[in-house]
Amino acid sequence: MCSANSDPDIVPPPTPMMLQPLSGLTRTQLQMLATAYKICGATPTEHQVSYLSERVQLSTAAITAWFLSRKVLQDWIQQQPGMSLSELQSMFYAPSGRETLAKR
Repeated sequence: MCSANSDPDIVPPPTPMMLQPLSGLTRTQLQMLATAYKICGATPTEHQVSYLSERVQLSTAAITAWFLSRKVLQDWIQQQPGMSLSELQSMFYAPSGRETLAKR
């Protein structure tokens, strides 16, 4: 039978519920934007951007920048076939309690 590791220096990898986005956006905002990206594609119309701006409570410029960044990220990820999910998460998410880029 395996016993729990009691070594305090060994920290288990963060679970998805423990991760905090480095962007400073909330999980809900990111989920709404990701859903909109799936529906609208990489280039939403001005009307879609305006609607998202109201729903997500971000400026239209921030929404437009997010869509552009998401497109660049998606294109980059497709060029990295060997990258694992944990490597990708470590680039964009910090464990709970860590400083985020938005707070720096």
